[in-house]
Amino acid sequence: MQAIRALAASSLLSCLATPALAAGKSYVSLALTRTLEESQAQAAKGKEEVLIVNMSGAWVHESGLSLGLKYYDYARNGQALSSTSGTVISGYGPLVGFSHSSGFYGNASYLYKPTKRVNDADRNEMAVLKEGDGYVVDIGKVFDVGGFGVGLQVSYAKVTYKKAEVVGTVDDVKLAGTWFDAMTYPYVAAFIFF
Repeated sequence: MQAIRALAASSLLSCLATPALAAGKSYVSLALTRTLEESQAQAAKGKEEVLIVNMSGAWVHESGLSLGLKYYDYARNGQALSSTSGTVISGYGPLVGFSHSSGFYGNASYLYKPTKRVNDADRNEMAVLKEGDGYVVDIGKVFDVGGFGVGLQVSYAKVTYKKAEVVGTVDDVKLAGTWFDAMTYPYVAAFIFF
């Protein structure tokens, strides 16, 4: 019985010691998080569903240096273009990072001209903030499962805005002061290695 336990323990340790990201193992990853935010202001209660899609594709050099692209989409209470009220922040841009053979990785991405769409279905209004920039920083650990991977990740995103679309005007309005959204969320990530 002890021999079986020792064999099982050594097999488990050898699986855990297997490099999760072999040198030069490029990937496409999809990190998702879904949560429920609750609030109350006196008698008014609110529940908001948040779904974030954090997608990356990277070429990884043998040294661990990663270069790629990022797509980021934050949706609160559904899509802004649907019949329900909601907020959608989305952007894309280049990514640079580092992947270690132990499975730990870190990426920094620049978001090029992200947008924020806020839909108020009750008032039949939509606001669009744009012409800014942003960035996303990912830190996580991935476990290789034979060509595929499963990981845990924490991401910090900050998106700034400089202009707003106003209904009834042709030109965008420049925003006065500082306008930004910043958020930190945990994710479950799926990887495809190639």
